[in-house]
Amino acid sequence: MNSRRFEELLGELLDGELSPANGDALAATLRTDPTRRHELRQHLVLWELWSQQQAPGRSADSFLAGCRTRLRAERQGESFLAELKERISREPADVPAVRHRRGWWNALRRPVGLAWAASVALAALAAFLWLLTPHNARATTILRGEAVCTACILHQTHDHLPAIRVREGATTRIYYVQSGRNAILRLGDFCAAPVPLVATGQAEVKDGRLLFDAQTVEAGPPPASPPERPDERVLFPF
Repeated sequence: MNSRRFEELLGELLDGELSPANGDALAATLRTDPTRRHELRQHLVLWELWSQQQAPGRSADSFLAGCRTRLRAERQGESFLAELKERISREPADVPAVRHRRGWWNALRRPVGLAWAASVALAALAAFLWLLTPHNARATTILRGEAVCTACILHQTHDHLPAIRVREGATTRIYYVQSGRNAILRLGDFCAAPVPLVATGQAEVKDGRLLFDAQTVEAGPPPASPPERPDERVLFPF
């Protein structure tokens, strides 16, 4: 079977208009020609991505919206079902039928059409892979403390690296800075003395250590001085 005939049968197959006789001819070719089987698999993947773009209900946005709806349904329970029934009865859904028009195969065979379809397919594939990839979202953390040197003040390393010491009552936490060190250095010499600061970023625990990626760093208020005590007369200092 030559290439032109194979493309005609392939177009009929993807458009759902393949006759039994042509189906037998195409199947016979696919059984004996591995190159044609490879081309068929490529076109089936492209057709699937094309179909997802033509059907709004199969798009990546619809998939994400469906996930959010399911999570909301699990969280709300019976109240969600009652709200859904009320919306269906009040506003009936009007979803237009999706029809694939004859001639899309010929458009894809043109260079411009093929390039456009390839870009659409790659965009849809990238969106689908992004949805499947787990994303570890870390909450923003605000630290109000002081920058200290891991060598001069904490005596933990030989390298002079900044860390953020946060004191909350009797609890002291040390956050080891992974990024934003230059911004901390511009606030002052944290090797000579602790430098008050307010840092915003993401914190995580790794191997039992608190790590911090600083996004913004600002000078913090000076440490509170101890309260003044009234003069006391010492009668017998010895």
